[in-house]
Amino acid sequence: MPLRLAFFAFIVFVLGVSACSFKQPIAEMDSGRVMYIRGRGYVIGQLTTSTWIARTTSKQPLTGGGAASHSDLIDAIEQVSGCKVTASNYSGENSQLDAQL
Repeated sequence: MPLRLAFFAFIVFVLGVSACSFKQPIAEMDSGRVMYIRGRGYVIGQLTTSTWIARTTSKQPLTGGGAASHSDLIDAIEQVSGCKVTASNYSGENSQLDAQL
């Protein structure tokens, strides 16, 4: 009986762990995935286990001048990461969107 209980506890643990926590980080942001939103290129990549970022392929800021909306960038991060974004903010003088999964 204790073995059966231990096995059941193990199964519950495995099923309870988020699939996002098993993703391996991308070694360099330059190797992130390029996505095009409203005709502009954005690099979407993993910074840490739970932090993903979006930045332009050019030196232009993420906000204004025909840039993708905040929700477009969140959607792109969720699509590439396969996880739900729980919080986000702009950094680097609006050159990068940081998203927590």
